[in-house]
Order: sequence, then C-alpha cells, then structure tokens
Amino acid sequence: MASTLTGLTQPRSTRAYLQLIVYKARAELRAQVSQSFMGVLWWIVEPLLFLGAFSIVFTQIIDRGDEDFVPFLLTGLVPWKWFASSLSSGCNSIASNGGLMRLVYLPKHIYPAVSVVNATIKFGFVFCLLLVAVLGFGKPITAAWALLPVIIGLQFVLQLGVAMLAASLIPFARDLRLLVDNLLLLLMFLSGVFYPISTFDAEYGWLFLMNPVADLLSCYRAVLLDGTAPNLLAMAVIAAYAVFFCTVGHLTLKRFDRVYPKIVA
Repeated sequence: MASTLTGLTQPRSTRAYLQLIVYKARAELRAQVSQSFMGVLWWIVEPLLFLGAFSIVFTQIIDRGDEDFVPFLLTGLVPWKWFASSLSSGCNSIASNGGLMRLVYLPKHIYPAVSVVNATIKFGFVFCLLLVAVLGFGKPITAAWALLPVIIGLQFVLQLGVAMLAASLIPFARDLRLLVDNLLLLLMFLSGVFYPISTFDAEYGWLFLMNPVADLLSCYRAVLLDGTAPNLLAMAVIAAYAVFFCTVGHLTLKRFDRVYPKIVA
C-alpha cells in the first residue's frame, strides 16, 4: 500500500487529492470488512442496535407514549450517530497514523478526511433505512426531500472541519481525546436528539443557538417529518460553522504538517 501511495504523495490538483482520499478510504473499509465476521452487514446491524436500544428505553421504559416520537427519535439519532462516529474516528486519525507518516508523505488533512468519508459510507446504508422507516410511519415524500442532499452536504463539511481541528490538536495533548468523548456525550443531550428544543426553558435557548448540530437535526426533521423546507437561518448557521472549522482546522494542520511525524509515536 505504501508503494502505491508513494506515487500519489504530491498530488497536483483537487481531483488527485480526492482520488487519494477515496483510495485510502476504500483500503481501510476493505480491511475493516476482512477483520469482521459479519462484514458489511455489521455496518447496518451496529447502528440498528444503537437505535433499537434508545427506542426501547424511551418508548417502553420512560414511556413517552407519543406515536410520533419514534420517527422523531430516529431522525435525530441517525444524523447524530454519523456526526459522532465521524468525529470520534477523525479526531484520532493523525495520532494513530505515525507509522504511515514516517513511510510516505501525505498532506495531513487527508487522514481526518478519510475517516469522515468512511463514516459517511456507513451512514449511507443506515440513512436509506431511515427513509424507509419514515415512509413506514406514514410520512409522505414531498418536494422538500430534494433539499436532503444540501443538508447532508452541510453536515459532511461541518464534521470534516471539526474532525480536522480536533485531529490537529490531539497529537500535542493526547488527553484531549478523552475530552472529545465527554463533549460528544454532552452535545448529544444539548442537540435535541431526544426532546424538541422548544421543551427547554427560554433562558437556555442560547445553548441551542450556539449548537450547529441542533440546527442540523431541526433541518432533517423539517424535511422528513413536517414535509417543509428547513429554516434558512439554521442552514446559514451550519454553513458558517462549517466554514470556520474547516478553515481553522486546515490552517492548523498545514502549520504543523512537518511536525506531526516527529511527535506521533
């Protein structure tokens, strides 16, 4: 693999960078599949177990009782799972690739990009199941569904930026990895995954206004559950965060591009 990558170590165009990311993502996915007894099927089973556990807890144990709660919960959990898995794997992508860095030079933003692409491919399978589930709960296909690629694209760029920024910092302080895990747990409860944001007191509204993931979930739910176009202000907020994180993450990775191979074990 290293010899193949060597020929692509100095890509001269955006297309070459994308080819490199796709090649490495496919190689990692093939490796993951070969090491798993269930193979690709596990990409579907694992998130279904995740979704099923939360559905049982909130419908049977906590007893929300609302017939619309399950599709509400699923449209929150599926995008959230994609975001969390992208960040969780992406933030450690540079710190865990020290061996490859010493063998061949690659622009460092390649590593978190590959992790996010991997998570996105797995998300695609589960998202298709989500669409089937939404239809099964009686939510019709509307013209607003045409905006789903835009929302998905915004989320992809947002989590790519967050993953790049986290990946750029963790090699200097490995304990930040633990902080990311705890922040993800907190963020899950501050994003309206389980409850409508409107149920929270107005004095805490600013927490959600600062949280682009909450805006993402509201956009998905507007399209899939309400059949309406998402709030343009919410989409603008997501886009602004995405540009900010991508810019800061890219600049940080570029600044320490030659430093990482020296400090990553």
